[in-house]
Amino acid sequence: MGVAVEYVRRLKSGRLEYRRAFPAELRPFVGSRELIRSLKTKSMTAPRALESYHAANADYERSATLARKALDGAYDDLDAPRIAWLAQDYTSSFLAEDDARRVLGTADPDSHQAADDGLRETLIGRSPEFIRGMLQKDAEELAAKHGLRLDTESVPFLALCRELLQAMIRANEIRIARDEGEPVPTPAPPSGPKAPPGPPRKAPTQATFVTLALLELKRPTGVGASTKQASQTALNLFKSAMGDLSPQEISRAKVTEFADLLACLPAKRSVAEKHRQVREVVKSSEGHDAPRLSWKTRATHLGSLSALWNKLISSGQIDPGKINPFARHNIGKAPAPIVNPGFSAEELRRIFALPVFATGERPSGCRGEAAYWVPLVLLTTGARPEEIAQLLVGDLKEGGEGFGWTLTITDAGVHPHKGKQRLKTPGAGRTFPVPQSLLDLGFLRYVGWLKAHGETALFPTLRTRGARGLLFPSFGEWWSRYLKTHAANPEGRRAGREFRHTWPTAARECEVSREAQEYIMGHYMGGGTSNASYGDRRSLGGEIHKVAFKGFSLANVAPWDEPERQD
Repeated sequence: MGVAVEYVRRLKSGRLEYRRAFPAELRPFVGSRELIRSLKTKSMTAPRALESYHAANADYERSATLARKALDGAYDDLDAPRIAWLAQDYTSSFLAEDDARRVLGTADPDSHQAADDGLRETLIGRSPEFIRGMLQKDAEELAAKHGLRLDTESVPFLALCRELLQAMIRANEIRIARDEGEPVPTPAPPSGPKAPPGPPRKAPTQATFVTLALLELKRPTGVGASTKQASQTALNLFKSAMGDLSPQEISRAKVTEFADLLACLPAKRSVAEKHRQVREVVKSSEGHDAPRLSWKTRATHLGSLSALWNKLISSGQIDPGKINPFARHNIGKAPAPIVNPGFSAEELRRIFALPVFATGERPSGCRGEAAYWVPLVLLTTGARPEEIAQLLVGDLKEGGEGFGWTLTITDAGVHPHKGKQRLKTPGAGRTFPVPQSLLDLGFLRYVGWLKAHGETALFPTLRTRGARGLLFPSFGEWWSRYLKTHAANPEGRRAGREFRHTWPTAARECEVSREAQEYIMGHYMGGGTSNASYGDRRSLGGEIHKVAFKGFSLANVAPWDEPERQD
């Protein structure tokens, strides 16, 4: 690159990019995992390349500094010199924007005159709290530009907002003078007291509920990836709707207001809307006949927040004497459960007549032999998609439990790409015979082929996707598109998950016992008789041989053939 610099990488286009990750503990406060900036050049020796690099580095340091202060609950002091300096910088930025409007020809003298009256009336007739509400966002953005985090509830912050209003009045007077032809120049940004007069001070109030909850989720004794993701979503919605409140500020009335906002929130939002405040989105959607968040989704969000509150009580972060404001809220009557029988016999015939199964086609992006085997294993076992995606060759054993060849769904192994296998619940591990239909199609030959090639994963072409590091999405995205392309996926059906509903329908029709169904599908057996938790349940797996699909069989699926070697 010519000049040795850190955090710079070259893109395929040849252009250089600054890319630097934030420490994990700061990411919730920055709002992103890393800072990425294009340097808009292909060489660090190009003109202004180093300038762009140093600007990106400064952005990173400023963001990290602010996040660290937020993590520590610390604020910077606001003394009179600093307030005056910030006001001067505000004036400079205000007039620089006016310069830009005049170059573009969009300056509006009439609005400048009207603004003069309105601003002066506000300064004279409005309360300090009103002025703070008017200028708080400007003040926070101005401070953040210089790496400062301010206590918006403090008296000095009120003084800063008032000083910014006066600075705006003075700057507007210059705009009016310019409108009348006077060439008043824009002052340069001040080089005043950027360094704080002392170390940042701790917040006088307790950290916010969202801050405490995010830290709780990072504990080594925390929750699983899916629960963590659901919790973070609920926290983001609550903060967006109600503000960053401390536990003392959260009352049942506020949570009721939050629940009502969720009931009015559109179920589907654009990317832009997801970055807007919840109240804004709800207001803009009034009068629109769009589906709102379902009862189940709203109950899940409130349940996540209630669980986090209880965890914070257990870890000593919230006074146990304060009643959980998220618990037992009335969010309307729960709808009747929707019965999902899964794919019909006709739908299964269309799916398993596709070229992947009938002629050995392997389209681009299909993840090789996973295209053939993953849907077949999902259909014949009723397992969760991710449980199948993370299987290892070693999970298939001969002579296990007296059943011949068996398959074990477990979290004991280590996948070469995902790492440790994971299960939805600790009791979801199980072992059952490999369905005969899979053996008839050449499943053991497939496993032998994998071993001959030194593979340890049952589906070695799958890779992890997303924040949760799941394998199935790398197959599921293609599978869904493939079914839609061939008109084989009915509207509203989930291309992968639907097999999990198909299997129990067939199992019930074949009189597989409920206990065996629960075991083979990895469902929790609690809530029944005490006998459910006694003894070994692995013998129940043998009932998988009873399962057949009414009106459908895999007889027309072509047996698996070893793929031709690609030279």
